[in-house]
Amino acid sequence: LRKAEMMDKNKDHLDVYTDTEEVYYTTVKGERRSPSVVRLTVEQETPGPSIQSVQTQIQQLNNKNKKLMIAAAAILLVSTATLGLMVYHVQMQACSDGEAVDNLKQIAKTATKLYTFEHYSYYKVEVDHGTKMIEGSVADTCHKVGMHAVCDGPSGCKYDSEVCRMTPLSTNCGNSLNPLSKLLCNGNKPNKNCPLLEGMFADHKGWSGSECGNVGGRWCAQGKDFESKKEHPLFAYCVL
Repeated sequence: LRKAEMMDKNKDHLDVYTDTEEVYYTTVKGERRSPSVVRLTVEQETPGPSIQSVQTQIQQLNNKNKKLMIAAAAILLVSTATLGLMVYHVQMQACSDGEAVDNLKQIAKTATKLYTFEHYSYYKVEVDHGTKMIEGSVADTCHKVGMHAVCDGPSGCKYDSEVCRMTPLSTNCGNSLNPLSKLLCNGNKPNKNCPLLEGMFADHKGWSGSECGNVGGRWCAQGKDFESKKEHPLFAYCVL
């Protein structure tokens, strides 16, 4: 039943009810009458949220959750990538340090330092036995111990390979051992008058005789005719 409050100027105020669609009030005599003025006061419950509004809120929460999940995934991805780079750097550093140690061991075993000038150290490095002194053999030997072949020089010399290193002693195109020989052997060329450079070959690109060396006191011996052997090892001219 809905409770209504009746107001009539000539009657006392009475409470009236409706059990059908008809609104009425009861007089003091028990008669039902329609009020001249009736004000219905409907006590309404506060309506709950609609299904649509609930769905909208759920969708908004889902959207927020998706954004949070994407942000968390991005942070995790960046963190993983950063950690991976750190591990890679440590591994590469360890590998680099290990290679450096191996190179030093190899240098100590097969190389002899001949001269140091302007932060460049010049070595003769023993060539692997069974290796013929063809073009590229000097550079390969130097590379194995972490060094470079010495360029003939100066810049533009046609005998300089792509892998040789230009140094302060790279001043004599076609005769790369000459500057070193003069320093070590009282101004002599790398021949019989410079036994310290015996069996030593220099990087020499594009020459029909392959690498150029000092063998048996003869300069420049053609590398294609010589092979490094245990009983007669040959050497590469390298710089570090």
